[in-house]
Amino acid sequence: MTFGLRTVAIMAIASAAMVATGAVIGVYSRQSLIETLTAQQIAAQRDAQRLDEEGQGLAKQIEQLQVELGNSRRQLDSTYAAVEVGGAVDFPVLRGMARPGDTLKSFAAREGVSVEVIRALNPWIKSDQMTLTDRQTIWIPKSAPATAAKSGK
Repeated sequence: MTFGLRTVAIMAIASAAMVATGAVIGVYSRQSLIETLTAQQIAAQRDAQRLDEEGQGLAKQIEQLQVELGNSRRQLDSTYAAVEVGGAVDFPVLRGMARPGDTLKSFAAREGVSVEVIRALNPWIKSDQMTLTDRQTIWIPKSAPATAAKSGK
């Protein structure tokens, strides 16, 4: 395929125009890209600042909730304390409450009595039962050393 001089000249001019246009587009694209990236960086900095403020607020909430949790745990723990059985007759027993994970042995040790005494005062506890359920009521003697020390008697 042969091209005339005129065709070659037109092709050269068209090619030069494309290169010039590409250079202009390249400069425009670069500037546009810089502006876009700058805007994104500013937005990211604002988001980071907002998230930092939210994080500080959440940290304060966590701190408050930890205080509330500690108070709730202390309050709950006090509900497990042995209490005197009320009524017209003065029974020589106190009512204790088992805690989560208690066994007869751990409950007896905490209350300062033997497992045999616990079994004698609580005939409804099966002979093969070793674990207690949370808040299970257990009778313990009033004269239990640990109970007397707890109540100041």
